Amino acid sequence: FERVIESNKGEYYRALMVGQQNRYKDNEMISTWVFYFIKSLIKATEELNARYKTYSKLKTALNKRQKKVLDFIRDNEPVQVGDVDKALPEYSRNTLKKDLAYLVDEKVLIKTGDRKGTRYHISTYPSGFRSDSNISW
Repeated sequence: FERVIESNKGEYYRALMVGQQNRYKDNEMISTWVFYFIKSLIKATEELNARYKTYSKLKTALNKRQKKVLDFIRDNEPVQVGDVDKALPEYSRNTLKKDLAYLVDEKVLIKTGDRKGTRYHISTYPSGFRSDSNISW
């Protein structure tokens, strides 16, 4: 939830200022703040649901590193190997390439392009999708 608010600080502060204009007075209006808060909760819930759907498609569990790779791609797609390498410098480039290949094999990622033009995207409906693990909010 905090990440959602951090990503849109301007709107957060505007809603907060509007809500505090007539604080402790009869004409106090906090509806702008409440609307912002609810909208942020909805966005956080949607992001959580999207992550759940991605992870539920897997036949096996991911390790911590693979989860970091997948989360980075979800937040920044489309990405190249170099993008992942810069974002996760604690891991070797070859290890990250193997993780990307594994996630493509698991049909969680889609690989487009070739060589230096290769990009990775989150797969929406991979063939390995387990329909029994859908969640609806």
